[in-house]
Amino acid sequence: MAEKPEFLKSLRLFEGISDAQLETLSGVLESSSYPDGAVVFEEGSRGEGMYFVASGAIRIAKKLDPGRKDSPLKELALLRPGDCFGEMEIIDSKPRSADAIASGDARLLRLSRDGLNRWLEASPAAAVGFFTHLLHVVTGRLRRSTTELTLILDLSQTLLEPFPHGKALLEEVLRQMLPHFGGAWSAGAYLHNPFTDEMDLAAASPGFEPGDRFKPADRPRGDEWLDERTFRAVFPGKRGPFGYLVFS
Repeated sequence: MAEKPEFLKSLRLFEGISDAQLETLSGVLESSSYPDGAVVFEEGSRGEGMYFVASGAIRIAKKLDPGRKDSPLKELALLRPGDCFGEMEIIDSKPRSADAIASGDARLLRLSRDGLNRWLEASPAAAVGFFTHLLHVVTGRLRRSTTELTLILDLSQTLLEPFPHGKALLEEVLRQMLPHFGGAWSAGAYLHNPFTDEMDLAAASPGFEPGDRFKPADRPRGDEWLDERTFRAVFPGKRGPFGYLVFS
């Protein structure tokens, strides 16, 4: 990968590190390609370094039943070019906490612990900047995990409260969720109407404007990003979805 130094310059993790030091680092990075669905590493395996996504995407997923080889997976994150993962191996060599799977064809750069040590020996001045930014990555992910746990707690307490009808419950759920997202988010909740076989807008937060994008007969199959600003989360059912949430 001839463009390794240029790619490294684009990463926040290496801000403030000189071109010469990045050139040295590129010499210890290992480039590899993965086809769609290929496993980069599995939960419970011993780490072999951290990775940078050069192209494509990587899905980070957790086994719902770690004791089963065919356990269903819960997606935790979808990483794009410029993202890194597996960084805890650099800090603390313990078994991987989740699976990393290629989503489409992906190209990765791997920085092994041995490679990092060789780079820092050659460029000791880079150590402070690198580990400072690495700490920001780790604390940022910890902060997101804390936000998610707080959201789960808030929703679980909400579901224990009595509500006169489903619309009131959905309105409260949206009210509880949006503050955890950060930014100017709005949301709407759609429920399947068995009499018309269509999706009705059951609840919406202030500012939500569905426009013509969500048709009454729309029956999505799964969660998806509709565009860069809009995500749809589906309530699955045996005969098709019985509703979905839209966050914009």
